[in-house]
Amino acid sequence: MLLAMNAKQQRIKINKLERDGYEILDELGIQYKPQYLIANKFCVDAFIPEQNIAVQFDGDYWHGHPEKFPNPDERQIRRMKLDRSQDAYLKKCGIRVIRIWESDVKKRRSQVRDMLQELILGPATPA
Repeated sequence: MLLAMNAKQQRIKINKLERDGYEILDELGIQYKPQYLIANKFCVDAFIPEQNIAVQFDGDYWHGHPEKFPNPDERQIRRMKLDRSQDAYLKKCGIRVIRIWESDVKKRRSQVRDMLQELILGPATPA
């Protein structure tokens, strides 16, 4: 019940990183479900049911980006362990997880777009 309430709250209060990530997915024409609860256990930022792919937009601080936080604090370490556990669980469920750092969405948007296009839609064909 708490997870469902959390998922509902997140749908109402989408953060800027998620909004930017959804814009990229929309630009690519990828059909996804935002803030999708999987197995009543984990809420992922975006779920692409046709391909069983979860996309997570990870905040640099909250998820402990190793380039920006080489010495993570206790809170980051707990979140990093939870992320690894979540990824392992989703993998066992047959779901592929793509994680994207906040700084990449902000500073390398076109590269993120190209990466998502290749990973989800396949290699781009020349025009």
